Amino acid sequence: MLMRPTPEVPGPGQITAWDFPRPPAYVEWHERVEIWFGGSVIASTTEASCVLLVAGGRVAPQAAWSYAAPDADAEAIRDHVAVYPALMDSCTVDGEVVTPQPGGFYGGWITRRVVGPFKGGPGTQGW
Repeated sequence: MLMRPTPEVPGPGQITAWDFPRPPAYVEWHERVEIWFGGSVIASTTEASCVLLVAGGRVAPQAAWSYAAPDADAEAIRDHVAVYPALMDSCTVDGEVVTPQPGGFYGGWITRRVVGPFKGGPGTQGW
């Protein structure tokens, strides 16, 4: 039987991914978020919320997704685009390079501000 791991205890200024609500909440983040792909910044904003991309001659199939017509509970992310950081050259939050969440299913952006453990790596499917 697979046992659920113990969440890491967040330090000052950190949060744990284990406290993220299900279904998800949509929280505005005002840090500078930049996404690099094909040698260029393809997105830069301070108005981010917690597909096919082409840039610099490179293509990243299924690297982004959006909800053009979301259900009422996801209305806050209408016309926003979510990006899988593992498929980009790099993604940053306030200058910190994001660590992509392990595996190919989840698209989490891991920074020093978020502690795990995180799903996606080998042996984590049953949590």
